[in-house]
Amino acid sequence: MNLPKALLILPDYPFPVENGYKIKSYNFIQSLISKYDLTVIIVTYKSNNMLNHKDYFNDIFNLRFKFYKISFLEIIFNIFRSILKKEAIQKNLFASKQLKCYLKNNNNYTIVFLSTIRTCLYSIYFNNSKIVIDFIDSIGLNYLTSLTNTNSFLKREFYKYEAKKLFDYEIQCATYANLSLFVNHLESNIFSKKCENIYTIPNGVRNDLFFYKKHDHIYNNSITFLGTMNYQPNIDAVIWFITNVIKNLDKKFIFYIIGQAPPKFLLKHAKQNKQIVFTDFVDDPYLLINSSICFVAPMQNGAGIQNKVIEAMALGKIVILSTKAAEPFLFCKHNIHFIISDDPQSIIFYINDIFLHPNKYIEIQNNAKNIINDKYTWHSYNKKFFKILDTLS
Repeated sequence: MNLPKALLILPDYPFPVENGYKIKSYNFIQSLISKYDLTVIIVTYKSNNMLNHKDYFNDIFNLRFKFYKISFLEIIFNIFRSILKKEAIQKNLFASKQLKCYLKNNNNYTIVFLSTIRTCLYSIYFNNSKIVIDFIDSIGLNYLTSLTNTNSFLKREFYKYEAKKLFDYEIQCATYANLSLFVNHLESNIFSKKCENIYTIPNGVRNDLFFYKKHDHIYNNSITFLGTMNYQPNIDAVIWFITNVIKNLDKKFIFYIIGQAPPKFLLKHAKQNKQIVFTDFVDDPYLLINSSICFVAPMQNGAGIQNKVIEAMALGKIVILSTKAAEPFLFCKHNIHFIISDDPQSIIFYINDIFLHPNKYIEIQNNAKNIINDKYTWHSYNKKFFKILDTLS
């Protein structure tokens, strides 16, 4: 049987699977190849680390893929072009002259999937195709929130320029798309007031996490956080936790920040305080998380279903998260599936209480596993995803 031809354009490599976006991309590709004759185009300014995974990529997915590296000069040109035209920088940042030339002569696809707003500039080449934008999160709304939270003058000025322009561009793109997908129902509701065909599909977790048993007593006094550490919402969350919680906890508790590329100014905290440990990238972060007292997600900004939260819940860990991090979890409740708190003293109490009386929290742990297994797996994602795609037929 001949499958419909589909194209997926990504603004980053799906390998190695080391952060939330790559987890989503990896599983999104797996979903698409079950229904389509798929081609994947990766357009990015990053070095081509996919070459290290080329054989694995082919063996797993058995599909065609092409790479387009955006040069430094192209990046500078794209930024200046956006500023001169008073457009959002993200609108043109991933523009590649080579890719545009390719698409002019290679655009015969039944359906085109554009990953995040950063690839939407290429939609103009597919007038005869169905367009599906996988926004994942609204970067524009994220920037609007960050504008009020950041203490950095430079970042504030950037958000002032970019946030509203980018949100307006996202609305424009969602208006012409046949389908627009978000992981956060709150963002979907905002876009639904201005556009049609807006859908919410939360991300999922790997099935093997429900059965993960590894444990190391070395980490019994640890509190864990997981996330790529060059991502501003993760940086802000870690700074908040260090400033407001760690310094007021007993010295026996160690805060493990698991994630690659922590900035130098954050690493200084670890040099000054032995309670803070940055692991950088580790092959098996789940060993630390599963062995810890609890997992924290004190997000101050950012959006969407946090992969780190649902993974920790799938392991059966108690998760303490901020109101901001809890907002997208439509099916989860405080003190039933996780603990919501923005108050440092309350968080300190919970950490001590979980450490001293772990049996009090067994029901929350079980509830967490059950709700993730029921609502936040890739199986449940695919079930809803293909039902939505059927509306295009």
